[in-house]
Order: sequence, then C-alpha cells, then structure tokens
Amino acid sequence: MDIESVAEALKNPKLNLMEQARLLQTLEPRKRSVHGLTLREIGRRVGKSYLWVRRRLALLQLPEEVQKAAEEGLFTPTDLETMFSYGKSRWNQSALRILKDKKKGLRTDRNDLRHKTTRKSHERIRQMIRYLMSKNIGGLPIRLLAWCLGRVDDKQIYAEVKEVNDDDSEEDVPVPGRVDHL
Repeated sequence: MDIESVAEALKNPKLNLMEQARLLQTLEPRKRSVHGLTLREIGRRVGKSYLWVRRRLALLQLPEEVQKAAEEGLFTPTDLETMFSYGKSRWNQSALRILKDKKKGLRTDRNDLRHKTTRKSHERIRQMIRYLMSKNIGGLPIRLLAWCLGRVDDKQIYAEVKEVNDDDSEEDVPVPGRVDHL
C-alpha cells in the first residue's frame, strides 16, 4: 500500500486503534527498501504526529490479549498515551493494568501506573522515624533516616555501620564528591 492510500484510509473515523496500527505497519521503517521512511516522515506524510504513529505501531508489540482488546475498541487514544508514557520495559505491564481496570469498569490514569518511590519530604521522614520508634525499631534504620534529614553526619553513620558489621577497614568508606562508590 502506498503512503497516499494509507493517509486517505487513516481519515476514516471508524477505524479502531489496531486497524490504524496495521495500516501504518505497511509503511513501517523496517521496510526501508520499499518506502525508506522514518516514523517522523510517515507522521508528516499522513498528517499525524510522530508520537501518534509510534504509539499505534507499538500496539503491535504488545501481548495478544491487549491487541484483541484494542481491536474490540476497548482502548482509547488517551489510554495509549497513558500506556506508552513510560519506558518500553513497562509497556506490557501498563497495558495489562489498564485492560484489567477497564474490565472492572475503572479508569486508569498515568498517576496510577507510576512507581510510588518518589523523594520523601522532611516531614514524611520524621513521621517514619516516629513510626519506627513506636514499634521499638531503633538503631541504624532510624540513624539513617536522621542522616537523610541532615541531623546525623557522615562520620557518625560510618562509625555505626562499622560497629554493626564489626568491621575495622577504612577502604570502603565513600569519599564525599566521588561517585565511584555509588
């Protein structure tokens, strides 16, 4: 199929995401000897953005279950944006999560798929210290949290780690400003 035919076919509002993806697949850049087009060039020639083209082609790499759901119209363009807003390694995971939520009648947004390991505020660290102390968990874990708050200096932490490990060596103590220990 030539690019003009694909561009014309993509104007049909009744096409689902998988039908759009299969049309684009006929122009996919891996077939350079036939068309010699990049995703950006395909997008420009069919009147769509690079991301629009990339997300639809990426659907073809997802599990069959997800592709079938897309074929049935379960996924919207917004779902695609959410699915592919993370690295390629998380596409399958996020697509399956969105599919599972849709089957339950739930809406999944980008924040639902984020790793919940964001930087903690000083207040949140203080809350964790109080919680650990209320559970009689002391020692190094609390000292490390206090270190994160700037209440304990590096030397005190190194000394406590040595004490816990019964270690007298100085060789593995990180030097501030040097990254090779991370």
